[in-house]
Amino acid sequence: MEFKEFLTANMDDNSKIFLLSKSDQQKKLFVDSFNLIREYFPQCDCYTINNEKGSYKHAFRFGIKTSKESDGTPQITIKFTKDALRVSLKEDVVKEENRVLNPVTIDQLRSILESIKSKLRHKMEGSKNTPISYFKGEKSSDMVIKNDMHKCANEIQPSPLNQILYGPPGTGKTYHTIEAAVKAAEPEKYKTLEIKPSLGASKESKGRAYKTL
Repeated sequence: MEFKEFLTANMDDNSKIFLLSKSDQQKKLFVDSFNLIREYFPQCDCYTINNEKGSYKHAFRFGIKTSKESDGTPQITIKFTKDALRVSLKEDVVKEENRVLNPVTIDQLRSILESIKSKLRHKMEGSKNTPISYFKGEKSSDMVIKNDMHKCANEIQPSPLNQILYGPPGTGKTYHTIEAAVKAAEPEKYKTLEIKPSLGASKESKGRAYKTL
């Protein structure tokens, strides 16, 4: 798989920008490390916490993270150094002297993963998510919220049943009484009258209101 295809398949926009800024050596080492970790732990989730463009804190974590969690439970973390990659493992997974590989080589990483695969297997049984998976999940949630807000904004709000209409003679209290009654009793039919609050009712819509009652 070409590097750009790898990005498209797995990375959100911020991660793409971050990875594209790295050297060819770093790109290859990252993809090889990603694929090797997935080789040993096929279901593990890969995700980022701080994905600001160009931030040295930008790290890729491998473990388990649901869409509702902010941090997840990482077991392996990859960070970029100036010229290579730094791989660190969670405490108590390996001996202290092997916990941080900086800089890492693929042979080193394979040796470590081989030694911990049985110990970590149950801690890496995620949903095989990648940064783009979480991005799509957040986007879908935003769409649902926006659609719900739009729907609520366009629905006719229930009309209060107890109202007092007042004013001098000839100001339309009789008609407004009928309009309020239709709105309260038959909200769907009231909607078909197409009465604009700012303009009031037309003669035609007034007639339809009378017929409704």
